[in-house]
Amino acid sequence: METTETTMAKLGDIHQLPEDCLSHVISSTTARDACVSSTVSRAFRSAADSDTTWERLLPSDYASILSRAVKPVEYASKKELYFRLCDHPVLIDGCKMSFGLEKSSGAKCFMISAKALSIVWGDDGRYWKWIVVPKYSSRFVVCAKLKSVCWLEICGNIDSKILTPHTIYAAYLIFKLTRNAMGLLNPFQRAKITLAGNVVSEHFVCLDIGSKRFQPLERRDVMLPTVRQYGWLEIKLGEFYNEEGIDMESVQRKRKRKKERREEKGEEKRREKRRKKREEKGEEKKRRAKRKKVAAGERVEFAGEKRLRPSKEKRRPEVVTVRREEEFERQRTPISRF
Repeated sequence: METTETTMAKLGDIHQLPEDCLSHVISSTTARDACVSSTVSRAFRSAADSDTTWERLLPSDYASILSRAVKPVEYASKKELYFRLCDHPVLIDGCKMSFGLEKSSGAKCFMISAKALSIVWGDDGRYWKWIVVPKYSSRFVVCAKLKSVCWLEICGNIDSKILTPHTIYAAYLIFKLTRNAMGLLNPFQRAKITLAGNVVSEHFVCLDIGSKRFQPLERRDVMLPTVRQYGWLEIKLGEFYNEEGIDMESVQRKRKRKKERREEKGEEKRREKRRKKREEKGEEKKRRAKRKKVAAGERVEFAGEKRLRPSKEKRRPEVVTVRREEEFERQRTPISRF
C-alpha cells in the first residue's frame, strides 16, 4: 500500500514536467479524462484547460468545417468551443446540415435536413408539403410534411471521409406524427445502409408509435421509435463501422467505369446481334435467289452437285394443252358412245 506521502512525492515529480508535456499526455485521453485531471492539482488544471490540449481533442478539420457555418462561431477558448459544439451543433452548408461533437469521445456528429434528403415525389405538391416550424422546436426551420402517398422512400447521403475514422456510427430518422397519421403500422418499413455500394445494415422498422400499444411485433428485428423533445420521434435505421473513410470521388469514378464497361459490353452485344441479323438476312437472300434459279430452271449447286430442274412455268402450258385437247376430243365424241 502506498502512503499519502509517497503519492504526493510522485505527483511532485510529475509537477516538475513541462506544461506542454502534460498537455500532450492529457490530450491522448478523452475529454472526460481531461476534465477529471484538471481537479488533481493546479499544474494539471493549467495543462488540462490549455488550448493545446483541447486543440488535439477537437477534430483535425474542425476549422474547415466551421468555415462553412451559416453564422460565425465565437469562442474564448478551445475548451469552450468543444463543449459548445457538444451542446449546440452549428448549422453549415446553407442550413442543409448541422455539425456537432459527441461529448465523451469527441466524434463528429452530423444531421441532414429534409431539404438535403432525396424524397420520392418530394417536389410534388399532391403528396408532400414544405412547412416552416418554430426555431425552438427544430434545428432546421423548413421541414417536409407528408400528405398522402402510395410509395414512401427517403434517402440520405453523406461522405464517409468527413466522419471520424475508426468509429461505429448509427443512422437515425427524426420525424413527427400527426393525430390522424395512418398507414405506417403495417406493412413494416425497410431500412438499409450502404457503404460504397455494399449493404452493411438492413432490417425492418415500424414508424408508428402506436405499435407499442397493439403489440403486433412478434419479430425481434423490428425497430421501434423513441420519444424526443417537442413531440419528435427518432428511430434507429442501422449501424456501420467507418474505418478510414471512403473517397466518394474514387467510388464514383469506379462506378462510372463499370457503367461504361457495361455500356460497351452491351454495345458489343448489340453490334454482334446486328451482325448476326445481317448474316441471317444475307443467307436468306441467297436461299431466295437459289429458289428463284430453281424455279427458272437454271443450274443450281447443292452440296457440290449440279442439278437441272424443269421450271413449273414450262410444265404448266403442256398441262393446259393436254386439257384443251381432251376437251376438244370430248366435244367431237358423240354422246351415244358414253
